[in-house]
Amino acid sequence: MIKKLVVILLLVSAYSASFADAKLKKLINESKAAVVYVGIIGADGKEFAQGSGFFIDPRGYVATNLHVIYDADDVTVKTPDNKTYKIDKVICTDVESDLVVFSLKGIPQRTHYLSVTDALPEVGDEIIAVGNPMGLEQTVSNGIISAKRNLPDFGDVYQITAPVSPGSSGGPVINYDGTLVGVVRLQYREGQNLNFIVPVFKLARVLNKPRVMLFAQWKKNGLSTVPDTENGMISLGYLYFGSKNYKMALQCAGNAIKKEPKSAKGYYLAGQAAYAMENYDYAFKAMKYAATIDDKMASLHNDLGVMYYKLNMTGDATEQYFLEIEKHPSNADPYYNLAIMYEESGSIDDAMAIVKQGMIACDETSSLHCRMGFIYIDTGETDSAMTEFNTALKMDKKNSEAYYGMGIACLKNNDKDGAIKIYYKLKEMDEKLAKKLFGMIYS
Repeated sequence: MIKKLVVILLLVSAYSASFADAKLKKLINESKAAVVYVGIIGADGKEFAQGSGFFIDPRGYVATNLHVIYDADDVTVKTPDNKTYKIDKVICTDVESDLVVFSLKGIPQRTHYLSVTDALPEVGDEIIAVGNPMGLEQTVSNGIISAKRNLPDFGDVYQITAPVSPGSSGGPVINYDGTLVGVVRLQYREGQNLNFIVPVFKLARVLNKPRVMLFAQWKKNGLSTVPDTENGMISLGYLYFGSKNYKMALQCAGNAIKKEPKSAKGYYLAGQAAYAMENYDYAFKAMKYAATIDDKMASLHNDLGVMYYKLNMTGDATEQYFLEIEKHPSNADPYYNLAIMYEESGSIDDAMAIVKQGMIACDETSSLHCRMGFIYIDTGETDSAMTEFNTALKMDKKNSEAYYGMGIACLKNNDKDGAIKIYYKLKEMDEKLAKKLFGMIYS
């Protein structure tokens, strides 16, 4: 009797597992049918970036992150059936939550979409994220909602354990009941598996405040809505900064400071924008003042180090870089910048040591492998340099500096043809570095 009971329990368990697997597969397939590839087109008509999005109703309205499309001259959307459509109108925008909804030209009625609700998921809920990380379309990852957070720069967000990568931004996160719970927003560079989503209720709020305009008109106006909070102004400022409109970024920083006179983020953004505009005196003052308000902001000490270095104050620069490492050890930039200083002073061993330290401490090490490649070029070890540059490109295929380094390594090996091939690849990515390499090839 006991043996029969054990057999029955095993059969029930196997059936339950099979049923759960079938349900999950159905959920994944139905969710993927609503997810789209968002291509970002530049002024030259070429795609220069990509992100993720998803249909939210039968009309074919697409939701994604605002930062995904903000800098686009045009936007194309590829559906799971490999059909491509162009953006038509922007329906609604919200800077603080980094969300935008837009329509498409000529899109037929959709049968697969993810309904937007005011759902409030719980910590521990199992979820899946669907998107196009690194351009790999229809990628699915799973995990749980691990925490609810209120981040200083982003407000209320959910932390998830499902892996996401560049290109995942704007993709949907769905629980195992098939309910949309959020939109992938960012990875936190201070640690692994610290990925965050905008809660779906924020998307519901945005949809309740539509302000429809043609995409071209929306671009001309900058945004359909202008934020009136400190965080919103800072977020808008960084959108302008990312599109190299430094004057408007500086204006947003000033507005944030007017709203909150002790806005460390406002002074930091002001410093960054002023530095990009080559107003170094003001940039230096703004950055230093930001540090007196909050000296724990990520990258602040690194950027101060860059400014000290530009003023040939290498001792102060070194101090700032090490402060950045102390406060944010997983930030690759200070290790990279220290290595350059050590190289220039002839301390190659120190340069290698700091880069290796960064490779251990940091999550994103493409730039550090690239720096190590240049160190090996200095020591005449071109084969090792090539290995480092290739490693850098495996981690970040858009690392133009790594291609530039490979071109130099080819020239060191008297491989002019190889350098020319690298030049043509580099020309599509970074004209300034390509021109520099071209000069070296034919000097």
